[in-house]
Amino acid sequence: MNNHISVDDQLKQIITPSGKSVYHLQLQRARITAIVLAMAAIMSLIFVVFAFVQKAAADQAREQAITNETRAEQNAAIAQKLQIELQQCRQLTTK
Repeated sequence: MNNHISVDDQLKQIITPSGKSVYHLQLQRARITAIVLAMAAIMSLIFVVFAFVQKAAADQAREQAITNETRAEQNAAIAQKLQIELQQCRQLTTK
């Protein structure tokens, strides 16, 4: 006869003062650990998605800023030309 008892069976037979077997306590700890790790993974994925959304918004804002800068430079050049023309007109009218 084989009187060999597996470690799992031995753990199932050990009862803690709370009335639960050591095996069941280990399973409970393993489940809790799995849940915590799964929640951490989900949070990481949420942060990754949030980061991509923020990067896309930042890229769009950067493009808009470049466009606005170009328009501002063009408007400044037009304003400078108009100022020169206005000064020339004033000089002609004062003569």
